[in-house]
Amino acid sequence: MTQLDVLEEVLARLHEAGIPYALTGSYASTYWGEPRSTHDIDFVVMLSAEQAGAFADSLGPTYYADPEAAREAPGQTGHFNVIHLDTGVKIDLWVVRDNPYDRERLARRVAPEPERPLLVVLAPEDVILSKLQWIAGGAGERHQRDILSIIRTRRPSLDVRHLRRWAARLGLSEALETLLLSVDG
Repeated sequence: MTQLDVLEEVLARLHEAGIPYALTGSYASTYWGEPRSTHDIDFVVMLSAEQAGAFADSLGPTYYADPEAAREAPGQTGHFNVIHLDTGVKIDLWVVRDNPYDRERLARRVAPEPERPLLVVLAPEDVILSKLQWIAGGAGERHQRDILSIIRTRRPSLDVRHLRRWAARLGLSEALETLLLSVDG
């Protein structure tokens, strides 16, 4: 089983569980920008503690999943992960908060491939904003490279108004403008 097989399996499991989700992280930045290798698969999800625990339980013996850690994620940690045992692929599930930005970014998610309806990805602008938040939190250079690759690849179709509006609300305007200028400059 490959990393892509694990991705498809988790997409199906999230869909079957009725959990609103979107692919984020390096898979999403690769989708909208330039390919790069990664060791994990990231999702944003909207779920309750009960749904999180049930989802972890539903994965069965091919995954390591701690149902208790999953149940704690919506109210406390905001995050839980599962690991596909045969491949070692880690799947990070980031629970969206009940705030205007998280509600809007989940509402803007896209199913860009009609032949793969379960593939739901955060919109490119929201991947950029998420990565700007990681950078503001002290994360590494790879997030900046991912942002630049999305801007270079998608610049003509990016909703810059949306980017600027949310960057201002999230305190990320200076970082966004620097990156836009470095591509447009």
